[in-house]
Amino acid sequence: MRGLSTSPPAPSAAPARQAALLHKLSQIALALAKRQIDSFRFQLGDALLHFSESTDRPVEEKASFDAHHHLKKKGDAFCIAFESRLDTLSAAALRTLERGRAADADLALATEDFDQAQHRVLQDELSDALEQHAGDTLHLLDLRVAALLGRDALDADSNPWRPQIFVQAFCQAWASIDDGAASRRATLRLLNPRLFLPLPALYGALNAVLVENGVLPELQAQALARTRQREKAMPFAATTSPAVRLRGARYHRVRDFLLGAPAPDTKPGNADTDHLNLPDLFSEPDANGKLQTNTISVAVGPRLFTSLTRLQRQLEEGGSEGGAPASASVLRHIKEGLPEGVLTRVDENTIELLARIFDVMFEAADLPAPVKSLLGRMQIPLVKAALMDRKFFLDAGHPARRFMDQLVACSVAWDAASGEQDPLFQALRHAVDRITTEFDQKTALFDQVRAGLVAFVASEEREAEAALAKAMPAAQRAERLHQAELAAQADLDERLASGAVPQFVERFLETHWFRILTLGHNLREKKPEVLVRARNSLDDLIRSLQPCTDAEDRRMRLSRLPAIVADVNAWLNAIKWDGPERATFMARLAERHAAALSHKPEGGNTRVQAAVTLARRLDERSTHAARR
Repeated sequence: MRGLSTSPPAPSAAPARQAALLHKLSQIALALAKRQIDSFRFQLGDALLHFSESTDRPVEEKASFDAHHHLKKKGDAFCIAFESRLDTLSAAALRTLERGRAADADLALATEDFDQAQHRVLQDELSDALEQHAGDTLHLLDLRVAALLGRDALDADSNPWRPQIFVQAFCQAWASIDDGAASRRATLRLLNPRLFLPLPALYGALNAVLVENGVLPELQAQALARTRQREKAMPFAATTSPAVRLRGARYHRVRDFLLGAPAPDTKPGNADTDHLNLPDLFSEPDANGKLQTNTISVAVGPRLFTSLTRLQRQLEEGGSEGGAPASASVLRHIKEGLPEGVLTRVDENTIELLARIFDVMFEAADLPAPVKSLLGRMQIPLVKAALMDRKFFLDAGHPARRFMDQLVACSVAWDAASGEQDPLFQALRHAVDRITTEFDQKTALFDQVRAGLVAFVASEEREAEAALAKAMPAAQRAERLHQAELAAQADLDERLASGAVPQFVERFLETHWFRILTLGHNLREKKPEVLVRARNSLDDLIRSLQPCTDAEDRRMRLSRLPAIVADVNAWLNAIKWDGPERATFMARLAERHAAALSHKPEGGNTRVQAAVTLARRLDERSTHAARR
């Protein structure tokens, strides 16, 4: 996860210009995310159904199918809830960021039961995976937002568009349609960076907006250098097995295992274990390039290498239809297919240690069967690499290990629902094909093939970012229009709340003046006078329909009425509303004006009837507002 910043928070809220840009970023982020929610809903439903049909575990089958059923039955409600929770959580996070303080700590951890704790762990794992997948794109956004606010750095939990916000919104939306713990866990376990909202592209769009506004445009080159530095020390995912983490430092674990020495109960380096005086198995070559006598970092002999290559060929030919077995049985049966005496005890232990690492990968629940089959084909090439250099188990920068890291990372991101014809799966298969057919004793091939995978993933992300960048102007326009419509409706609700406007005029205002007000709000930043004039004309029209109070009021109305009618016609021309309906409306409006100008005293029955009518229409308006 990203490290926490030690920088003190800003002492005051962001200035107006910074706040405006932050809110603009929030609108863009939410608009881009909401455009993807509907398609994400269907992708997730397909993935859940596919997993329920392919798993051989009854519990997983039922939980996945139940989740699919809930999403299919209540998909629209899920999308609405997802959008609503995104709005709420992002707005709250944005307010926290602007106030310049860290997010409140979660005080409920101590009271969580097991299911809640497991749910939280799954959320955190998904958030971490999304965060790592976003990589420097998210890191750049953190740096730019910090620079925008005048801070040295941004706390890890301060970015209002961090992956945790989207994951939390998803979980809350899911809880609104499904309260089953099993199906909820099945859904969270299935999600991955490829089966979620495209956050890297979204972060790329936000970075582009900040760069356009002059916020740290020079960071891109620095980020690229940082990425290359990080790739040199990628962790070997398979060695994180709990069984491998049980004892002491990795060097001593590997050394003891390969030599077949009993593992001490105490930590290596203590006086109890120093007396073993085991050799340094991984010493570097001397000045002449020769390894010391007691090292086991030696090249594979021609006889052993030829035998392994033959076994590799048999595995590829035998697995042409069903693929390689998704188990380490290939490694554990190597000895049976080799001539007597080819393997030393250290060789056998090397193969067994690698087999245990493959056991962990094959047991991973988030790797589909076709991907595990690809990993199964890598057993012989990796055992060659490990036998050539036992530092394979210790060196995080070993080319074979870096390749496996990239392969596993891409495999987790593959959307199994799209099948083996998916371009990403084809790229993975091509990479494995090259390793299994071309690897001899030159580990540089692993780096070459890994570079091809990295380039492919980068190309896919660039295409996704380009598609989003192309869609961003339309999304921004749609969001501005949506906000303008909300503001226009608020203007009308405020003026029509009394129910005193005639029904035919009310329908006219909600249909046609709504468009005029929407136009005014949409142009508010560029031409604020348009909105002012639209509101003034609306207020004049409503006042002109009220009965005159006295002779002086009637005289003033008569003098202003031609201008009010002309103003109404000008606005109707602007929105291009013509035809017989307009003529009918203007005729009825003239009749209403004549009635308002007559100033006839109302009798008791008439006043009662007017009061009843007003109450009825107020009730209708409140009912209509509640439905909205």
